[in-house]
Amino acid sequence: MIEGSEKRIPVTTRYSELIMGGYLRAIGAARAEVGADAPRVVVAGAWHLQPAFIAAIAARIREAIGRLPEPERGEVPVLLTAHSLPRRVAEQEPGYLRQLDETATAVAQAAGLERARWHFCWQSAGHEPGEWMTPDFADLVPRLRAEGHRAVVVAPIQFLADHLETLYDVAIGAREQAEAAGMAFEQIRALNADPGLVEALAGVVAETLRDGPSAGAPAEARGSATAACGPRRIRPFARRRPPGAG
Repeated sequence: MIEGSEKRIPVTTRYSELIMGGYLRAIGAARAEVGADAPRVVVAGAWHLQPAFIAAIAARIREAIGRLPEPERGEVPVLLTAHSLPRRVAEQEPGYLRQLDETATAVAQAAGLERARWHFCWQSAGHEPGEWMTPDFADLVPRLRAEGHRAVVVAPIQFLADHLETLYDVAIGAREQAEAAGMAFEQIRALNADPGLVEALAGVVAETLRDGPSAGAPAEARGSATAACGPRRIRPFARRRPPGAG
């Protein structure tokens, strides 16, 4: 959360009432527990096309491509990933899916990638029964290798900072699958404290404090907390995490 003079603003690049609902209800419950002295909470709307954010991700992609052997740099496919969702959830959130598509397109254009070179796909599906969104990274790598590609770059565009989904699912699991297929592998560095991300966050906070939340975002959160997508499961390509790792 980012603290202003009278408000605290949770910020996330894409806004979905269904997916964000658990967080909003948790905030509402905490405010109710504090009572009249609780700060007013304003939730920022989607900022998935914020220019500084897009530019920072694009720079990371160019950097990752530059780490590959020179013969691979001009043709290497780039996989832009987001955390997978149960299909039943995704079908209720067309706006959220549209935001992901818009981010992927904007990032690819900013990175100078021709349309044939980049693919949007999912990663880190969970344990919940039922169908999850496809294609997954695990689905695309064999296809890319069969097409003759000898390298791949993975760019988790949904994740702002390093955590389990980038440090294990991609850095270990995805790398193992790519290398097992005989492909060189590179992953973008997470933004973490990148100045571009800091600039983007500052802009979102300033805009929200000035204009209020964008369309679709609730002004305040109420209710009790729940989880949207259930626990995660390890994809077949990833080796098992140590006990207690999630």
